[in-house]
Amino acid sequence: MVEVAGTLRVRTPLTAEFSQKPCAYFKAEIEREETYYERNSDGREERRTAPRRSTPTMKYGQCLVEDASGKVGIDFDGAEVRGDGRP
Repeated sequence: MVEVAGTLRVRTPLTAEFSQKPCAYFKAEIEREETYYERNSDGREERRTAPRRSTPTMKYGQCLVEDASGKVGIDFDGAEVRGDGRP
C-alpha cells in the first residue's frame, strides 16, 4: 500500500456523473431498497425490503501528484481512493 501527498494534477478533467462537477476521478453507485413479499410460517404474506446496488461506474483521467520533491504519475485502476474534501 502506498500513500502520496501533494497537489493532484489532471490532464483533462472529467465531469462527475451525479454532481456534474469537474473531477479527476469518480465512482458512481446507486443503492435502492427493493420490496418483496414472503409467506411466514402461518401462511400470511409479509412485506420485506432489501438493499440493492447497481454496478459501480468508475472513471478517472490521466493524473499526477506533485510536491516540492517532484512528480509521480497516478494509476487509479484497482486503487482505494480517499480525499480530504479540500478543493
